[in-house]
Amino acid sequence: MLKDFRCELKDVAFLAGLNARLHHVEKCQHDKDVIDVDQFTDKQMSVNELEKVVERVKSDGLVLLPASLNFGCGLGFRVYWQHGREKMHVEEVLCFKESQLPVGYDFERLSSVFLSRENIVLCHIFGLPEPEEDRKMYE
Repeated sequence: MLKDFRCELKDVAFLAGLNARLHHVEKCQHDKDVIDVDQFTDKQMSVNELEKVVERVKSDGLVLLPASLNFGCGLGFRVYWQHGREKMHVEEVLCFKESQLPVGYDFERLSSVFLSRENIVLCHIFGLPEPEEDRKMYE
């Protein structure tokens, strides 16, 4: 059975702060539409920061998903949380490229987190797609 998760705002604040250091979104004109395009800094996550992200994902009801970034131009990851009292909202709180991971960490090493049973169950609850085992699905 899935445990009762309680993601605290201080944890979301940590993730949002890390996201601001690693990533931002720019609005770009594409034909007649305005689209969001992920932009990334050249900064890397520390081992301590990544361990804290993984700990929060495992214990606080957050979802870690691999992602194809910027229309298939790079492999990365997104972290989501669900919040709200009357109506639940799913919100991305962290986005980073694989190259921003600390040395020694990659898709393969994080797969035990995003392919875990609890992460997959939460994907269903959040209305998010299940993660794929094959990294080529995101490249």
